[in-house]
Amino acid sequence: MFRLNRLIPGVTVLCAGAAIVLSLLGLMKLSISENIIVTLLGLLAGDALTERIGILDRLERALSALKVGKGLRSRQEIPSIQAHAAGASEICIVAVSAISIAHSNAHFSLISCAKDAP
Repeated sequence: MFRLNRLIPGVTVLCAGAAIVLSLLGLMKLSISENIIVTLLGLLAGDALTERIGILDRLERALSALKVGKGLRSRQEIPSIQAHAAGASEICIVAVSAISIAHSNAHFSLISCAKDAP
């Protein structure tokens, strides 16, 4: 319920409010420009807080409306590259790091290249 992205604007609003009240009571001396800045800071923090809570509510509603299927599959359930590329003339793999794919399928790639060579 109380996450940091909700807590920081809330604390800012409370501190700005406390500074204004202390200034009005004469316990803290703030100039008019400082009062304006503190008030605007409190308003901005309040706006950020309501915007974040609104976005969070919309996200929660959108996520609860999603129909989730099976989810992620285990590695054994995913067909191998050999099964995917059995009849392919070209293979294009896009990955952040394809080292594990290239290493574990090096034999398949070499055999495929040797078959296609004239």
